[in-house]
Amino acid sequence: SVGSAVLAQAVAVAAVMLADGKLDEVRLWSAGLVNMAVGLVLFGYILKQGRAFVDLPLWKKTFLVAIPLIPHYLGGELLSSMDKIMIDALVGKTEAGIYSLAAVLSAIGILLWRALTVMFNPFVNAKLGSREFKTIRETVKPLMLVVGVMCVIAALAAPEIIRILATQEYLAGVAVVPPVAAGVFIHAMYDTFAAVSFFHKKSTRIMTATLTAAAVNLVGNFICINAFGYIAAGYVTLISNLVLTAMHYRNARIIEKEEIYDPKFSLLAAILVTVGCLACNLLYPCLILRYVLIAGLLALLWSQRKRVIGMLMDMKV
Repeated sequence: SVGSAVLAQAVAVAAVMLADGKLDEVRLWSAGLVNMAVGLVLFGYILKQGRAFVDLPLWKKTFLVAIPLIPHYLGGELLSSMDKIMIDALVGKTEAGIYSLAAVLSAIGILLWRALTVMFNPFVNAKLGSREFKTIRETVKPLMLVVGVMCVIAALAAPEIIRILATQEYLAGVAVVPPVAAGVFIHAMYDTFAAVSFFHKKSTRIMTATLTAAAVNLVGNFICINAFGYIAAGYVTLISNLVLTAMHYRNARIIEKEEIYDPKFSLLAAILVTVGCLACNLLYPCLILRYVLIAGLLALLWSQRKRVIGMLMDMKV
């Protein structure tokens, strides 16, 4: 994964530097061809190891589960990119660029969570199969703590990160970082709840939740961007993720008929991280206070390192 990502970006940069015009097309095709080549090699390897191309009963079963997931993934793409598209259309390309940079900075927590899900998803599937719900419940808590703290740190440090990575003009988008960072944490919570629906192959429920959240995002962005400006898109994204997460929590309760996750912990964590991120808008003028808070949160992570590492070791299946 790392190798193909680095190679794709390196080839794309080289192609853009050598290209004469049509930079967008060159950038997309060069990176895309690298990913396609890697994918074909892996596809061939899987076929060779599996020693069978067609398994009709398995194909039929998978096909029926997968069909509702197509609109789910399309809705997920809308949910993640609609804010930028609508800012570009309703406000302008400059504001869309500023918002996009702020959204990228907010995604520090989700990058960490994506790395953790490589171990978390197989672990949850194994424990759901053996119905060890308490193990899942206690394991997810320190992981969500780490992701939540990283989201708050990203929001606290946003002005300095923007100054390092971009020009002074991009500081106008710093107010976008807190709501989007909070939304990133809520989205990580959604992943934990959605694991139950994926395990039980309830693809229709998955699709319904995603399309509902995407519709909230679309309508909310159209109304709020026109009324309050492009900063409002960050808050609409947060609300959309809350809708998505709440629906998947309800799905998990309906499917399993009992608590898999700790609802009090989940609610408290969502409130604390959301309030902590949104409060950063008030703290941006207070440089020393922000640095103290960042140092305190890093110290908190350091103090929990053994517990988190222990949980990661226990997640091996």
